[in-house]
Amino acid sequence: MQTKVESIIKVLEDKYKSASQKEAEYMESASGSIKYKLSPISKNNFKEYSPFGADEHFRVAAFDGGSLIIYETPSWNIAYTKLAFRSFEINLKDRTCNTIQKDRVLEHDMIMLTEQRTTKSQLRQDFENGSILKQMETDFILKQIEEGKVLEDDLLLIDGALGQENLRIINKHKNVIGVSKRTGHCINNYSAASYMALQATEHKFNDKHWFYYPLVEKYESEIDPVAELIFGTFRGNSNVFRLDFPYKQLKNEKEPQEFIKQRMHKLGICALDSKYKAYPYPLGAVHSDAVMRMNTKDLLKQYIKKHIGNAKKQGAVEVFEMLEKDIQHADWYDALRKGA
Repeated sequence: MQTKVESIIKVLEDKYKSASQKEAEYMESASGSIKYKLSPISKNNFKEYSPFGADEHFRVAAFDGGSLIIYETPSWNIAYTKLAFRSFEINLKDRTCNTIQKDRVLEHDMIMLTEQRTTKSQLRQDFENGSILKQMETDFILKQIEEGKVLEDDLLLIDGALGQENLRIINKHKNVIGVSKRTGHCINNYSAASYMALQATEHKFNDKHWFYYPLVEKYESEIDPVAELIFGTFRGNSNVFRLDFPYKQLKNEKEPQEFIKQRMHKLGICALDSKYKAYPYPLGAVHSDAVMRMNTKDLLKQYIKKHIGNAKKQGAVEVFEMLEKDIQHADWYDALRKGA
């Protein structure tokens, strides 16, 4: 095993060594199907900001979602989703920040998944590729906007990248930012976020507590992208995060850099709470609401079994016996994967 690990490390060493010797011209998407021409990396392009430049009073809303499959059988699956929204009022005075929660909304749902869509089920394939959850997330966020929980000037933070599925939200609300804890984009085979952290060190900018960097010079596509990709930090020596700003809105701004900077002020203030490790507090809070706990799946299984038992008393016994066999096999397979 030691020899194998040493061999893997050598492969990684060679990979990163060859990458470091090439000039960074493009950033590629995780699949490699999309290329972005990069602006030349220079110290002048690192934009410093301070969170204490934020307005004394402003509001931030945040959203996150999570999902898991509870039961898997050859012919049907049951999935569970959680959607979380919170809004906060931020009051800043003399470098003291007071945060007041205004709204908190949680929605839970179960979805029946099958290989063929019916009036009472969704396609498992659509769940696995994320399209079902994305649709639910968009409808959920629009509902909060329409109900007045997101005010016109509120900064609306969405966990993850902004894509085509977010256009309805972007068209409805002018202050949307996608914040990604990690990104699949690569520069010279490096993670783009790690690459920018290294560049900050190389250009003597890592001693700055807060910076952002407009990385992309040109998007290699015939159509306008949904988002302008920015990389930045929220605290000194923190991870570099990917930030998605609505592309068309940014291009229509007379002073796009000032537009970005004003929003980075607010993100920086929200990241001062050490609880979420340099991640903006509103997003950390909704992540805590939406994340699936270790015992979530087991609790939901017990809940489903209880109701199956109640239904069996009133239904066809042979039907429920077959259903219980499928569930028994699914439980056995889950336990096997856990190493039980």
